[in-house]
Amino acid sequence: MRATYTGVPQLTLLSLVLVVVFVPQENWVMPIAIGAGLITDFFYTGILGVNTFILPLIVFLVTQVRPIVPRRWLFVWAVFVIAVTISEVASYVVAMMLGSTTASVGALITQHIAPGLTVNIILFAIMYYVLSRLLVKLTQD
Repeated sequence: MRATYTGVPQLTLLSLVLVVVFVPQENWVMPIAIGAGLITDFFYTGILGVNTFILPLIVFLVTQVRPIVPRRWLFVWAVFVIAVTISEVASYVVAMMLGSTTASVGALITQHIAPGLTVNIILFAIMYYVLSRLLVKLTQD
């Protein structure tokens, strides 16, 4: 059987990470993460609660590391890569616990995480400058 590689763009996660890093005083990010997770679960996952838990968890973790992370592209990129990896691994763990996947960890890494990171790094490179400047400008107003 031929392997299937899936690179899933995480634009919602990218947006949430950038907002948490560049707009530190916003209190609405967590409710937005919960709502986005619920919508993602409703339309794509089929299991309510997976992304509803994972997205706010990642927002919380990024909020905790935000004070020690410089607002330079390389550091924000590293936080985003870690966030995408946490999201994918957490989704895999939940799917394993529920018995809805039989994929091995090796298959997860080579067929899902690696292509997903590739797609998301490309999207980060395209969108980082524009979104970061927009968020900085919005916080100054």
